[in-house]
Amino acid sequence: MTEGLAAEINVVTVDLTQHSETYYFQEANPYQALSRQVHYALELCDAVAEVDTVEARVGASTLSASLDRLAVPLSQFTGREGDAGVREVLAAYSADHQRAARG
Repeated sequence: MTEGLAAEINVVTVDLTQHSETYYFQEANPYQALSRQVHYALELCDAVAEVDTVEARVGASTLSASLDRLAVPLSQFTGREGDAGVREVLAAYSADHQRAARG
């Protein structure tokens, strides 16, 4: 499960890197909007990391690496470049898109 999610996150990262304008596209359906769902990936990563099996550790590591890579282009759009952690960058991304959706 985590490997598939990690692969999809990697696709988003490539899209943001190669087509930066995609950052500004807003998904109207909150159930499909990455900005509203990405925190679940962080929670899943944390939960899987606590499972004491090799498969779980590999899955958590793979998902964590994908989220780290996603945070790189997002940090540039949100002004959180530098020392900001992944959680801070993803929270800023979510907040930015929720603000834009409202107003």
